[in-house]
Amino acid sequence: MTFQHPLPTFLLRALCGLLLISIVACCRVSRFAPPPPPPICNTTQQNGIQTTASASTIVNNFLFTATLTRSLTLSSSGQATVSATHLVVQRSNRCKPSQPPVTALTVDTQSTPNGAVQLSATFGTGFQGVKQVTLVSTDRATFQGTVNGAALAPFPIKADPKSIKLADGSAVPATIVDVGTQQALPTLFQMIQGQCTKTAGSTPSAGLIQTGGGNAGVDPPAHPFSPSTACLICVAGVTVTYDGCVYGAAIAAGACGLLYPLCFAVAEGACLFAEIVGLGTLCHIPGPAAVVGVTPGPPCCPTFCGGASCCNATETCASPGLCCSAGLSVCGSNCCTTGQTCLGGNNCCPTASVCGSSCCGSGQTCLSNGTCCDSGNVCNGQSCCNTGDTCMPNGSCCSAGHKVCNGVCCPNSTDICDPNSGACTSPCPGGVPPCGGSCCSAGQLCCQVSTTGGTIQPQCINPLGPFQGNPQNPWCGSGTTDPNGTLCNNCSLVLCNCASNQQCGSICQRGPGGTLCSSEWYCH
Repeated sequence: MTFQHPLPTFLLRALCGLLLISIVACCRVSRFAPPPPPPICNTTQQNGIQTTASASTIVNNFLFTATLTRSLTLSSSGQATVSATHLVVQRSNRCKPSQPPVTALTVDTQSTPNGAVQLSATFGTGFQGVKQVTLVSTDRATFQGTVNGAALAPFPIKADPKSIKLADGSAVPATIVDVGTQQALPTLFQMIQGQCTKTAGSTPSAGLIQTGGGNAGVDPPAHPFSPSTACLICVAGVTVTYDGCVYGAAIAAGACGLLYPLCFAVAEGACLFAEIVGLGTLCHIPGPAAVVGVTPGPPCCPTFCGGASCCNATETCASPGLCCSAGLSVCGSNCCTTGQTCLGGNNCCPTASVCGSSCCGSGQTCLSNGTCCDSGNVCNGQSCCNTGDTCMPNGSCCSAGHKVCNGVCCPNSTDICDPNSGACTSPCPGGVPPCGGSCCSAGQLCCQVSTTGGTIQPQCINPLGPFQGNPQNPWCGSGTTDPNGTLCNNCSLVLCNCASNQQCGSICQRGPGGTLCSSEWYCH
């Protein structure tokens, strides 16, 4: 039998110590690698200026991460908001990496061109008591709002938070803030301020201005206002000041004890007003500038267009929020280039193609009445006819389907040219022209009848019977030897009743006594 000696006492103690160290280490050393934070103080242009900032810190085995997003509208692009801020603070338990982060604080702020501000703060994990505070001010002097949905009595913006009461006169609910959260918040804001200060200090200061361009012969649309680098630098500086103000608000709130949420919200609201003043007096942005009584100007509004609209230096104001680059002229929401003329609206026309209030295209001719006409449809330089129309000697157009009668365009498409009068007239039944102003009855012929004095007038005549009763030889008129004869087929202006292979004339027959010709004319 083998006997094993127990472990020496010092070795047993060493093993227990290592075990204890490993247990404690799980709460001292993170088991997971947190994802890298987003870019710190990254400033971009998006309908104005947008800034994002982030920071992280570890307090008592908790990882706190703050993300701040701020947008600032610098032109009238349809948005009424001058500035908006969204702040989120989350914390993660480093000893429980499988648990998702929880939200400790959310703050949303908004300011309008007239200086009104609105703040909503939600206090999550780490706060026991007040969970939500909303504040609104429209006069930059008094706050109104709610705490956990209960209305606050209106109070001055610079009031001592300890004097603020609910609308019913009762005290604001007390709040307990855990030590880690209270310590992490000012640290996060201080880190954001420090990083934004570095970013603002390294921003290029060349004062580059973004402008739209125009190509000759093209109608370039007016481009939206784009803030210059100098404006970005100014806004970045005001942003750093705002971040420092929020840092101070977190420090001051820590001294308020059980009123921490209310103190922080009130101080944050005061920071909003300070930001508006900075944007108006330093950057001269239209909305904030109007609030503080300053005229908009550089660096953020080199050319003030009125309202909330700006353009950069050397640019010209077009439609609200739109600008034309140097060398271009405004034409509605377009910018005309050299050699173009604005014809109203957004129509830039090559100066050589201007025709009254119209702009002629290629292959068109400018008429004397100031209209453009396709060159193939010009009528005596006065009218523009449609395809199929007839150009009249007086420069007018006779519409397709209308007859031209002795130089006159018949007003109706059904009109015909009367062969007797030579004027436009309505046809008789069957489409035939009238005979002396009347329509002949069925079976009648329109003939030229000689009257006393030798005048010939059209008349409706009942024809005689056919020659010797033969229907192939119908009567077609009287002989010319008759001074009062009736002439029918020997006139091109009358209705013929002979077939196309017949002629109208006397019919002669030979007999024992010689040739006998009829005194009347028949078709033969």
